[in-house]
Amino acid sequence: AAAVTVNAAAAAAAVLALGPCVELLLRPRLFEGALGHSVFTLDAFASDVECEALIAAAQRLLVSYGDRTPQPDRCRLSIVSKIEGFLLRRLLSFVEKRMPELAESLFGQKINLADMSVTYSPGEPAVNVY
Repeated sequence: AAAVTVNAAAAAAAVLALGPCVELLLRPRLFEGALGHSVFTLDAFASDVECEALIAAAQRLLVSYGDRTPQPDRCRLSIVSKIEGFLLRRLLSFVEKRMPELAESLFGQKINLADMSVTYSPGEPAVNVY
């Protein structure tokens, strides 16, 4: 398994070095400035090592299933790991620094997002395996 270590200064620098965030609308906006159903993309958000760590975690989980149940062509594997925590903190830091209005609209605050309690939807966080 790939080891991922992060220090606070490196993490902050990495967030500021990230490229542009692109919003992809899933439906038209109701009015200018409205936050609708969107997906945001950010190139190079996770490093190659981090991606490999997520893939390895997903593969370990798949192997742990063994032959107990037939596996479909696509699987959604719940992944709760150290790397997921790093990525979550990086994302929240990015939103605080580069999208504070979005942070306030989603979370009711612009800063200290990582101090908030995290609750995931069932089956999340996850890696989709095809």
